[in-house]
Amino acid sequence: MIYTSPYTHKVRKGSPTAAKKVRFKFHVVSHTHWDREWYASFQQYRLRLVRLTDRLIDLLERTPEFRFFVFDGQTIVLEDYLEIRPENRERLRNLIQAGRIEIGPWYVLPDEFLVSGESLIRNLIVGQRVGAPFGGVMKVGYSPDSFGHVAQLPQILRGFQIDNFIFTRGMGDEQDHLGTEFLWVAPDGSRVLAVNQFKSYCNGNQIGFETTQENAGESPRFDLVVDFFKQETQTLGALTKPGTDDTRHLLINNGCDHQEPQADMPRILAYANNVLQDSQVEQTTYSRYVHTLRRAGLSLSDWLGEIHSGKRHFILSGVLSSRVNLKQKNDAIETLLTYVAEPLGVLLGQLTGAENYAGFLQQAWKTLLKNHPHDSICGCSIDQVHRDMLPRFEEAQQIGRLALASSLDFLASRLRRERHASAVVVNTLAFARPGVVRSVLLVPPDTSLKEISLVDAEGKAVPTHVIKTRALYAQRGYALPEAFLRVSSQASSDVRPLDYAAKRAQLDVDIANHNLNVHTAQKPWKAVELEYLVEQAPAAGFRVYALHQQASPRLKEGVTVRGNVVENKFMRVKFAADGTFDLFHKATKKEYRRLNVLEDTADLGDEYDYSPALKDKSLWSRGQRGKLKITHRSPLAVEVEIAGTLRLPVNFDRKRKRRNARLVPCPVQWKFVITAVSPWVEVELKFENLAQDHRLRVHVPAPLSVQQTLAGQAFYTAPRPLKMPAAKDWMQAPSPTMPMQNFCAVEEARRGLAIFVNGLYEYEASKITGGVGLAITLLRAVGWLSRGDLATRRKHAGPFYATPEAQCLGAHTFHYAIMPYAGAAEKLNLANMAQAYRVPLFEEQCTGAGGNLSGQFALLHCEPAALTVTAIKRCEQRNTTIVRLFNASTERVRGHLVWGLPISHAWRVNLAEERLEEISVYSKARIELDFPAWRIVTIELESGRKIAGA
Repeated sequence: MIYTSPYTHKVRKGSPTAAKKVRFKFHVVSHTHWDREWYASFQQYRLRLVRLTDRLIDLLERTPEFRFFVFDGQTIVLEDYLEIRPENRERLRNLIQAGRIEIGPWYVLPDEFLVSGESLIRNLIVGQRVGAPFGGVMKVGYSPDSFGHVAQLPQILRGFQIDNFIFTRGMGDEQDHLGTEFLWVAPDGSRVLAVNQFKSYCNGNQIGFETTQENAGESPRFDLVVDFFKQETQTLGALTKPGTDDTRHLLINNGCDHQEPQADMPRILAYANNVLQDSQVEQTTYSRYVHTLRRAGLSLSDWLGEIHSGKRHFILSGVLSSRVNLKQKNDAIETLLTYVAEPLGVLLGQLTGAENYAGFLQQAWKTLLKNHPHDSICGCSIDQVHRDMLPRFEEAQQIGRLALASSLDFLASRLRRERHASAVVVNTLAFARPGVVRSVLLVPPDTSLKEISLVDAEGKAVPTHVIKTRALYAQRGYALPEAFLRVSSQASSDVRPLDYAAKRAQLDVDIANHNLNVHTAQKPWKAVELEYLVEQAPAAGFRVYALHQQASPRLKEGVTVRGNVVENKFMRVKFAADGTFDLFHKATKKEYRRLNVLEDTADLGDEYDYSPALKDKSLWSRGQRGKLKITHRSPLAVEVEIAGTLRLPVNFDRKRKRRNARLVPCPVQWKFVITAVSPWVEVELKFENLAQDHRLRVHVPAPLSVQQTLAGQAFYTAPRPLKMPAAKDWMQAPSPTMPMQNFCAVEEARRGLAIFVNGLYEYEASKITGGVGLAITLLRAVGWLSRGDLATRRKHAGPFYATPEAQCLGAHTFHYAIMPYAGAAEKLNLANMAQAYRVPLFEEQCTGAGGNLSGQFALLHCEPAALTVTAIKRCEQRNTTIVRLFNASTERVRGHLVWGLPISHAWRVNLAEERLEEISVYSKARIELDFPAWRIVTIELESGRKIAGA
């Protein structure tokens, strides 16, 4: 019997009002999920955003019965809206402060596997900063549509005082015993209450209507309202946990992608409350819903590890390798900001009070974060969206490079100088490391170059090898040495060359443009291209090397070349003309054969997923002979280059269901670098992609007996079994390809093999004869945003739009390194080893009259090796320094951090940089550390010196 009018939320006189026993309580959250850019561009979606927000504000102001609305989990929508409607700032703020609208906590909703751990933290920091003037963000770890979740997310959320997590994608068979509510446990033991949106974040979209399209102006059908709640009771009721009062709490997500609020929700809920016999329905928010669950006394099970399966929802793992150029750009900029520009700024600010560029770098981060929404960084949008990402990348990179160049200029001009030409080598990583530095030094006319060696700040000569010497004559408009050293670069909008290759290229341009090789009456200066050994570059510090006219000391264990065999103290490598090589590892006496084979297969998939072709045969680079030559050799380093061609089918003929018989020759060029001090083979691969509808991978077989792989992840090394789950009746079967950040590895009892990567995120491990094979995806070339005919996915994952630029035609450059090792990865700290490969040593020639800085300095010293520093930066709110570390091991670690300058105070802070407790400082520099396994710790340091650049 119906006791309410469908046109009012009020109860009619005479209706039964006696309290009823509530078995099911429906928590209806009205919301929108706002993809900022996807199958339409940002500006196209902003038109809809402004219209939605205008109507939302009007609705909430005129209809107090419509109590709440959740504006997704991100605060960037506020900025996007208010740029167009600044006059509505106060109205919006009033509604947020009143709790009617909930925002945040993220700045953007990111993909977690394709951005760094530091990016996730900066995202939440910026989200809080943007939300603060409006009354703050919701303390809900809301991530409705990301394609899986990293294992350390519970700990990251806890670092922002968020004790819960609401999500849709990623559950596997574990949901059968976990249900929809469980405790998600990070590797360090941090726990959050996790709630899975079992039927997606759209399960209550357009209640009372037959379609899920917006039904503005139409009246709901109340029979459909009743049917909806009864159906949800049957589906969700069996999965939700009962509270101590036996009530089950069911989450109804009233909204979907770009969905406007359903304005008639108050009368729909009033009707349902009067009709449903054992249920209660209320409009609420995610914050209030979580609070209710906390008080309900649920009995919850634990889940430890990442969430990356596709039982109920597509996990879409092919996004790891779609539009790989975007991933490479993002990785390069994250590395530049996190591991180069920020620590160098702190170093100079601490030492000299110089500008640390913190404000500039905050702006770079904010710009970069705009490319981190899952539909953006995943490369699964229309072509226009990904074209729009490029200027954001360029802006963030330019800021980072300008900060780096200006900081190097400043440091090089403030060091104490002798009469010798000298250079400063800067290590921006937080651990000391060796390296071979290549340089272009400008030497005064009277300097003899018969015998030269670089001498470090302690007077020790280091092995030095001269590559090439060129005479330079000053010309009108090109004064020497100033023009060559570009000492005025801070006054220029251009970023001058920062590495050896760029400096050498610039020198060629300068010689041609200014006739620097034309003799004049003046004696010529000399541009000396050389390389030298840096035995241990100080941690987050620098060391000066001066050029002396004396014989270079011999290197005890240098690099040797015999034919096509290159050897250093770690390994012996034999190169073949097809780009493969055999490697003998001396410490473990293990040989690895036929490494670095390219494999190409058809890809009938889309931007979301790879899909193989039936009866397709892989094409291999093995046996495809190229031209091999040694392009550089010295006791310090050897370079081997191989030029060849990979002939690939021009595309896939979908009518004939096979790859096109016409082949196109795709040029391939490898460059391998082995130095005297590096335990890896560094690989640069240049590939000209002239083919469509294919996937290109590099294979690295390892003769090791293993049952699992190791993969880098945000603040974690994720172990993954080789055997995949049976996955019966999953929405999307498990993919053999898996995510990684910076490295992947396999190891047996006493040895292993690691692959370090730059901007590559997808690998596969499979059993092969005699061991295991690792395959790294270099690129996927596809032409569709989504298709409905994939072998790896049941149906569409998005609109059926053509995306020709996702074919990734043109020139590509890939960087990776292959390293065998002895012992266990945990003892070696592969996270640090990967960064040692990925982040170069920087070098700058000293300029001007010099200053009073000593010739070497280390900003910090941290022990033991398991303690991994991921950030050295200026504090967001205060004029202090933040140092973030994590324990990259499975055991508790006790150690210490020694700061290179006096510390007046130190605090342990959370990830939001809020102070938790003051900690003791010993001898004004030393802090004792005690870390549980995989724990992230953030420390705030106050120095006696004032840090400039606030």
